[in-house]
Amino acid sequence: SRTRFDLHLGRQGSARQQGRWRLWGSGSASSLSDFAADGGWQLGGSVHAAHFGVATTAGRAAFGATISHGRGAMNVAQGAAGGEASVDMTAVLPFLRWRAGRGLDLWGVAGGGRGRASFDGLGGTECAVCGEDGDGVPLRMRLLALGVRQELARVRGFDLALKSDALAVRTDTALAGAAPRSERLRLMLDARRTWLATAGMGLATNLALGGRWDRGGTVASGGMELGGGVDFKHRRLGLGVRGRGRVLVGGVDGRREWGGDLAVDLDPGAPGVGLSLRLQPTWGLAGSADSLWRSGGQSRMPGAASDDSARWDMALGYGLQPRGEMNRRLLFGLSRDEWLGVTHRVGGELARTDALRFNVELSRASQSPAYGFRLACTGRF
Repeated sequence: SRTRFDLHLGRQGSARQQGRWRLWGSGSASSLSDFAADGGWQLGGSVHAAHFGVATTAGRAAFGATISHGRGAMNVAQGAAGGEASVDMTAVLPFLRWRAGRGLDLWGVAGGGRGRASFDGLGGTECAVCGEDGDGVPLRMRLLALGVRQELARVRGFDLALKSDALAVRTDTALAGAAPRSERLRLMLDARRTWLATAGMGLATNLALGGRWDRGGTVASGGMELGGGVDFKHRRLGLGVRGRGRVLVGGVDGRREWGGDLAVDLDPGAPGVGLSLRLQPTWGLAGSADSLWRSGGQSRMPGAASDDSARWDMALGYGLQPRGEMNRRLLFGLSRDEWLGVTHRVGGELARTDALRFNVELSRASQSPAYGFRLACTGRF
């Protein structure tokens, strides 16, 4: 089950939106029973997570903080062997973004978290890591991420910018074999161009090229990264197409890392009324070099295994005739991934213009089987 809210408070319409506040949060709870993984492993357990964030603006600066807490317990079995593992952690991450002027943007995230971990029966021991009091051993995480983007010039219709970011994560723990540090450094040249911008259609592209250096534990690597994307909109047809792709050559152990995603939206007719369709396939490690920049440097950690599997998601909606200022929509969806198999979704949405929006959704996955519930609320006041 999942629930989410996103509230925007304060006066709207001013040029800089000064004094506006944004509050957001989410919570999730999931459980797994007798899941058959590769190698004959049977998995079961539960994961709970909660996130809360607050942000505001002051002049050219935007700042805030996020607070997250997660707890997970997993049972692992392979034949007669097996064990239990549990981890919980709470993290606080303040952040700051400053528009310095003349095309210069700076941002930073710094913080950390504390928690405990316990591994009982894994590795052939009665209690691999339980701690003196049986509640596990302490965990401590520290994170620092910094980024800069500088607009350069406009050349033959292309807007050029230079951007760089650095990420360092350190985990202090008594767990044997755990990688204590993860680091990443990127330097990218970004080129954007709007080819078509009319009342009826729009077409824009971006291309990013640069270098990336990763280190995870004792493994270090560097490589060249190429990413790009395209956005197309046809407003009369209600059609929107967005594509992203990226490839890293010379990553960990010389392995090539790649990914791509495509999103097709079709919403003909009056806005919010009648049929609408969204189709979104994803391949590999999805996201362009530009999306990695927007993630604030907190993307996939170096040293993790590559995922070349394909996933897809399809959502079909039907908007009913509005009642006053209230819009109503029925939602149906299908998705497929490696872990959950095919997932069926059904739900609905109530929206009062753009000021308040509620979503509710029920889902069932073919693996396990797994059932889900999602509730979301977005508001502007």
